[in-house]
Amino acid sequence: MPNINRVRLEICETEYIVTSEEPESYMLELGAQLDRDMRTLMNNDSRISTTMAAVLAALRTHVDEIIRVRDYIKIMFDYYNCRPRGH
Repeated sequence: MPNINRVRLEICETEYIVTSEEPESYMLELGAQLDRDMRTLMNNDSRISTTMAAVLAALRTHVDEIIRVRDYIKIMFDYYNCRPRGH
């Protein structure tokens, strides 16, 4: 049975208790990064609410991750001189 950790995160002055199988240190790091990203967005544009900042930060994080994975896969295909299926 996996070990479930309960971690308290504070993001933009709001406390969240999250549960995860990930180590507490990892969850704290994610929370701190999200807090920084959201604060940066809100500090750069006073029209951005906390909710808007959360959505924009999440989108930016996921899009960045997808692009990095896509680029890594392309590098690997190029390295092994092969093409993905359907191309």
